[in-house]
Amino acid sequence: MADFVAILKKALDKHGDETPEKRTRIYDSVGSMLAKKLAEYSPPLAAEAIAGHKRSLEDAIASVEREYTKSVLEADPLAELELIFSSIDRNKYHPSHARMPMKTEPAWQRPARSKPRNKPPPELDQQVAETVLEIGGISPDYVPSKPSSPSSPSSSKPPEPTTTAGPHYQIRGGKLASSLSPPGDAEIEMQRKLHSNLKAAVRDAVALIPSIKNRFPELSRTVEAYEQIVDCETEQLDVVNLWSVGGALYGFESAYRSQNVIRTLSEPIEPQIESALHNIARLHGAFIMGFEEGRDLVSRSDAFMHEEELVNSLREPGDKLIAIFSENADLVEARTRAVTKPIADYVHEFGWTGTRTGYAAHIIVKNGILAILRALIGKPTSALDAAGKVMTLGAIVGGVSNAEFARVALPILLRNASTILAFVNHSPEFRAYVEWALAVLHEDRK
Repeated sequence: MADFVAILKKALDKHGDETPEKRTRIYDSVGSMLAKKLAEYSPPLAAEAIAGHKRSLEDAIASVEREYTKSVLEADPLAELELIFSSIDRNKYHPSHARMPMKTEPAWQRPARSKPRNKPPPELDQQVAETVLEIGGISPDYVPSKPSSPSSPSSSKPPEPTTTAGPHYQIRGGKLASSLSPPGDAEIEMQRKLHSNLKAAVRDAVALIPSIKNRFPELSRTVEAYEQIVDCETEQLDVVNLWSVGGALYGFESAYRSQNVIRTLSEPIEPQIESALHNIARLHGAFIMGFEEGRDLVSRSDAFMHEEELVNSLREPGDKLIAIFSENADLVEARTRAVTKPIADYVHEFGWTGTRTGYAAHIIVKNGILAILRALIGKPTSALDAAGKVMTLGAIVGGVSNAEFARVALPILLRNASTILAFVNHSPEFRAYVEWALAVLHEDRK
């Protein structure tokens, strides 16, 4: 049985417990989410087991509230009178629970409301509840409810989202791999000279990297990844990777330069290296704007930066997911991981807000999730055998069956289902498709 007391305390510490109303919202959300998750177990849990989980949560809520009440009374003796007066004619949480303690200490009461609430708790409370229950071990794996029949509305396929501008992925050699995004013919000649200057600036910086590799490994990896992208002919450039890794390099350069100025770095970057990095950042800014796709990505990322509340909501699930795309060698090919790693390093160290790199991280994760789902579900059909070991997509990429990819990707996808749903929660259409796809894959896996 989950230790709900410790779990609730952790959630309240994280999300704030300033008022009884705020705690009530969290308790209500956890109770509703617990009931939903218990009902979704397959095979169904016994009635005694369900009742035991619910009693455990109710007892935990009462215990946590007694501690809050006690701390209030110790701080202000007159608060006991207010608590008694405010508790008159007010219902207790889950009044049907006969084992609630008698009032030797004031038990938790629902706070009075000045006017009826017509709206349910905000979506954030549902996310808190999901997090609490996941931490508590209630639902370690994604277990969606089974559609009643193939023709029922719950099993009908929602519209498939389109891939956002940015990296596109395919399955290559049984692993997820980014597709090349070359410049347009009209852009190549115009950009050759600036490309040549940029390559020279990068070579100068790379020659200096050994002196900072141990002190600034993330910055060093970013410079080396950027060199791999620009060290080619102009017509062979990958504009999307150029934009994303160059943005991360610009972000690192700017952040470390600012920290040098205010002396927050324990070992400042030498002036020669700082100057070389600044030269690359300056040339990159001019170079990327010479490509139509680059300008589009800059415009989209600038708009994304202003959605601060949205960007902040992405960080926690996004950090977990982009770590998978940048580190999992079984799922993602080496070249694609090398390009993703600088973006992951940057957002882990400096966050998702304030720079264009947050948008790069967002579309890497979003497009990557969509590519995996498409590969596993297939177009137009796919099937897993009863043991979940073989997949038939009818599509062979480079002579390698997607079955190898499915064996690796499916457990990762289902194991991280709650995190994925939290990441796409801001988009109802995308979330609906992800929920449908996860339900299909879960049924196929069984």
